[in-house]
Amino acid sequence: MDFENLPQKSQYKFKEITSLTGVKPYVLRFWETEFNHIKPKTDENGQKLYSQNDLEFIKRIKHLLFQDKLSIPKAKAMLDEELNQCMNEENITQQIVDEPVVSAAVSTGPKPYTGVEMREAINSMIMLQSGDVEKYKADLARDLEEQKKLIKARQFDDGDLLRLVKAKKKLNSVLDRIDNIIAEKGWA
Repeated sequence: MDFENLPQKSQYKFKEITSLTGVKPYVLRFWETEFNHIKPKTDENGQKLYSQNDLEFIKRIKHLLFQDKLSIPKAKAMLDEELNQCMNEENITQQIVDEPVVSAAVSTGPKPYTGVEMREAINSMIMLQSGDVEKYKADLARDLEEQKKLIKARQFDDGDLLRLVKAKKKLNSVLDRIDNIIAEKGWA
């Protein structure tokens, strides 16, 4: 299932979640008992309502169990580890951001890149045929650091943190590929 094209809503009904994720209803009910990361609310009619974060966790759980073939205890441990890593990074960053100079710089700085803008920046660097590659690489690294400061200055919930961990892994992979291309072309 292509999870990238799912609709962005604030709440999903039980049947929507099962059809969007391809998870069978009895499996989803079981996961709710096993994974404390899934926290649906109930409306006045007793119908379960899932948040965007719940949807993200269900997608991640499905990936860990069915793609990575992890056991439920290992999947729980992996989710907890990812969340703890994000929380530690957020706490360290929050200490830095709380300093007056950094806090002022973040509040007056540019807005965070969208995914499209980030992709364009990476593509433009890859497509460079000549020129000062190191300057572009330094500019990109500086921009990424600015974006990290802006992003980490916000408060995140568990789903946001999980998405950030996945994005960070993807970005590191892209940056590694860029380094390999630079080395292959002899631009360094």
